[in-house]
Amino acid sequence: MKTLINIMVTIASLFFVTGCVTEKKQIVEEITNHESELISEITNIDDLIELSDNIVVGNILYEEQFSDMGTYKYSFSVKNELKGDLDNQTIDVYEAKGVLEKGKEYVMFLEYWENELYPNPVYTSLGDNSIIEIDKNTLNGEEKIINQRTKDEIINYIKESPEAKKFLLKNNNIIEEANSTNDLVELSDNILRIIPKKVIHENKYVKTVEIEILQKLKGTIKQENTILNLPAEIELEKDYIVFLKGNEDYRLTTKRGSIISKDNVLQWQDTLNSFAK
Repeated sequence: MKTLINIMVTIASLFFVTGCVTEKKQIVEEITNHESELISEITNIDDLIELSDNIVVGNILYEEQFSDMGTYKYSFSVKNELKGDLDNQTIDVYEAKGVLEKGKEYVMFLEYWENELYPNPVYTSLGDNSIIEIDKNTLNGEEKIINQRTKDEIINYIKESPEAKKFLLKNNNIIEEANSTNDLVELSDNILRIIPKKVIHENKYVKTVEIEILQKLKGTIKQENTILNLPAEIELEKDYIVFLKGNEDYRLTTKRGSIISKDNVLQWQDTLNSFAK
C-alpha cells in the first residue's frame, strides 16, 4: 500500500524544488498538505475515478532504479484505458521500490505531469488505495475500493461511471525546440550564464545543482535563487548559458537547446553575439 511517506519520497526523487530555501520549504509543505488532503478524500472507488487523470489496466514489463531515494521507474503496458487519452500504450510509472512487480497485472488510478527534463510524461498513482493487483479475475487491494468486485465487474463499473468520461488535458506548455536563437530568447523569461558548483540531488534525468550566476543576460532573477534543475549530463565547474521560463519555479524554456555549454564554441559565440546586437 502506498503511504504518504512513499508519495513524498517519490515526489522528492523526481524533483528538488528550485528557488530560495524559504520558498522551497513552503512549496514542499504545500505539496505535503495537498497529498494529505487528496488521500483523505479517497473513501471509495468513485472518489478515485473522479480524481484520476488516467485509469488503466495492464502489466509491468520491466523496472529500473530511478534514484538513490528508492524510487523506481516501471514500464507499464496499457491493455485497457478506462479514463484519459493516452498517446502511447507503454507509459512510465514512478513508484517506490517494491510497490509494483514485473509481470503482474494491475488496475491503476494515476495522475500525470510533464516537464522539459523528462523524455516522456510522468505518471504516478494517486495515493493510498489507488493500485489494485489483478490475479486472474480476482482483485487484491483495499476492500472499501474493491467492494467484492471481480476484475470484469470493476472494469465495467469504471467504464459506466460518468466521471470516467470527464478528463481534462493538462496544458503543461512544453515546447520541444525553438526555431532559432532569437525565438529562444523571446520565449525565455530569464537567461543566465552560470557555473554549476554543487550537486544537491540527482536521478536518471535531472541533476539539481547549486549554481554561481556569472551574468544575467535577460530577466530579473534574484541572486539568492541559486538552485536549478538541469539535465543530468551537465558537469560541475563548467560554464553554461541557460534559458529559463517562469519567475519563481524556474524551468528550461524548451526540451532541447535551452542549455549551451561553452565547450560548444560556435553555438556559444552565436548566442553571445545575439545579445551584442
